[in-house]
Amino acid sequence: MDDDDFGGFEAAETFDGGSGETQTTSPAIPWAAFPTVSGVHLSPSSPEIVLDRDHSSSIGCLSSDAIISSPENTHAENSIVSQTIPKAQIQQSTHTHLDISLFPLGLTDEKSNGTIALVDDSEDPGANVSNIELQQKISSLEIKLKVSEEEKQRIKQDVESLMEKHNVLEKGFLKEKEQEAISFQDRYKELQEKHKQELEDMRKAGHEALSIIVDEYKALLQSSVKQQVEAIEKQYISAIEKQAHKCEELLNAQSALFSILPAIGCF
Repeated sequence: MDDDDFGGFEAAETFDGGSGETQTTSPAIPWAAFPTVSGVHLSPSSPEIVLDRDHSSSIGCLSSDAIISSPENTHAENSIVSQTIPKAQIQQSTHTHLDISLFPLGLTDEKSNGTIALVDDSEDPGANVSNIELQQKISSLEIKLKVSEEEKQRIKQDVESLMEKHNVLEKGFLKEKEQEAISFQDRYKELQEKHKQELEDMRKAGHEALSIIVDEYKALLQSSVKQQVEAIEKQYISAIEKQAHKCEELLNAQSALFSILPAIGCF
């Protein structure tokens, strides 16, 4: 079977292009050179990139089929292939850039060593620039993460310090209030004792005043009784004097009568 029937892909040879990429060429179709694309790992979250790459691959295949099926228009087909291959390379570099830009795609343990594993080994300057930019972004993010961790630790230390101060202030406040409560209790006991003593003094004063009043009443009563007794004695004396005067008059009258009776008996 002739090689032209399969487009010469069975006897394809590889050669190193000027851009550092390994290209595949066919001896039957020397102008058909296809770059060898290294494997690119895509994340499950980028189906659009896969569809775009499949679309570009289908365009390349259609162009190759068109070139094989119509060998008469060699010049036009050469122009088509020359337009198709750079487009595929541009799409490949674009996909590589998108693949690298997906974070954290292809990253190893970021906290341990901070290095990245690039999936595409292409020597494209655009990919290298994007790789450098990605590394710079990762370094910036690592610095920001480190600063945020330091800030977190500082805030944690500040919170712990504030909690310690709060505990100290709370203990001091409770101790002060306890002392105030003890002072209030002592003051209350003191006032209670003072009030009790005042009541006792008032009771004693009342008893003393009552005794004084009783003594004064007794004295007044004795004086009134004495006055009454004296008045009664005076009345008795005057009555006795009156009775004595009457008795004296009666005796005088009787003696006068006795003196008259003998004279009357003589007659």
